[in-house]
Amino acid sequence: MALKGKKKASSRGSAGRRAPAGAPRHVATGPRDTPWYQTTRGRIIGGVIALALVGVLAVLALNARSNSAERTAAAEALDRYAGQVRALLQRVTPPAGEMAALPSEPSAKTLEAIEDGAPQWKKSLQEAGVQAGAMTPPEEVTEAHGLFIESMLLYGSTATTYELALDAGGEAQAGILAAAAEERGHAESVWAAGIGILDGELADLGADPSGLRPPSSPGAAAPQPEGGTGGDATGGAGGGGKDGGAGGAKDSGAGGGKGDPGGTKGDGGGDGGGGKNG
Repeated sequence: MALKGKKKASSRGSAGRRAPAGAPRHVATGPRDTPWYQTTRGRIIGGVIALALVGVLAVLALNARSNSAERTAAAEALDRYAGQVRALLQRVTPPAGEMAALPSEPSAKTLEAIEDGAPQWKKSLQEAGVQAGAMTPPEEVTEAHGLFIESMLLYGSTATTYELALDAGGEAQAGILAAAAEERGHAESVWAAGIGILDGELADLGADPSGLRPPSSPGAAAPQPEGGTGGDATGGAGGGGKDGGAGGAKDSGAGGGKGDPGGTKGDGGGDGGGGKNG
């Protein structure tokens, strides 16, 4: 019986050995590509783009500054116009307020008030129309200015309608008074629509509302606080302009100039004054 043991390693000699691995072969490659942004052309393009971006940002900044200045100027123009309208109210408010206070029912007192007041109402409203026609509103509120003028025409027509009641009697007289009151209400609503447009434009510019009221509303002709809106040569409320303002103007204002229907001898003056002749 054969015994198992270690197998004798066979010697293969030098012929059976594996040859050592050779050195890695050098593979020739072309020159390595330089990234485009590191090339001269790439640097030039990058510089041009950077300059363009700086230019765009500068233009945007200038436009923003210009827009801000334009908005400020537009708001100031609307403020000045509101001051002119407030000066206009010094003429429109007295007749509008007196007509609004008339009862709709015929009475001797009502007819007496119409007979005494109607001529002065029409005169005041005609003068206000001339003053409004001399104003140049900003383009944004041209429509509002047209509504203010339309409202004054309606107030003037209302005064004429009230006069018709003097020659009527009975039911006809009552009907005329009712029609006049309705016409006056329409005039007030038209004026309020103009204020709405003006205040809307001010709101779009981030400015405060004008604070204007329809002529027959209480306090409609109240002067603007000192340093407020207006005060230019056309009669702002802040400084007492040349043609009329709440601060007491030379020719017509809340204080009542010599020819101002808002402060004549007959109706006792306006809201406050210190005018030259008031």
